[in-house]
Amino acid sequence: MFREIFKKVKESRGITGKAISDVTGISQNHISKFLSGERDVTTDTLWRMIKAMESVSPGAEQNFFEDLTGYTGRPSLKQIVENAEPQDLLQVMGNSQFAALISAFADNLSQEEANKTLENSASLRKSPHESKSSKMYKEAMVS
Repeated sequence: MFREIFKKVKESRGITGKAISDVTGISQNHISKFLSGERDVTTDTLWRMIKAMESVSPGAEQNFFEDLTGYTGRPSLKQIVENAEPQDLLQVMGNSQFAALISAFADNLSQEEANKTLENSASLRKSPHESKSSKMYKEAMVS
């Protein structure tokens, strides 16, 4: 997904691999292999290449994010993540960065969302004899 969008913006703006290489110091071969799908790049490398496209052709960065999210203007991280496939995020970010992202989103859940999630999971696991500790846990979460 990221690769295809990057390639589309690069080609639509007439940006060469050499121009990106000149700005970033990333070899043309590395860029070419990324674009052909022979090699992946880190989040940092992708970001540097997007910024290089922007410096060569102002507006390229905005085009990239608009194509990525379907939103006009610069999207929020939330919009990017909501519209990306998890495997694409994992491929670009790596395991530890992806885990940190998931953790950050989990930390930002509102109490109301957390309660709804707890209620939904509890209704799926209903038993006729709910344990005392389970009742105490639910009460603590609601208060």
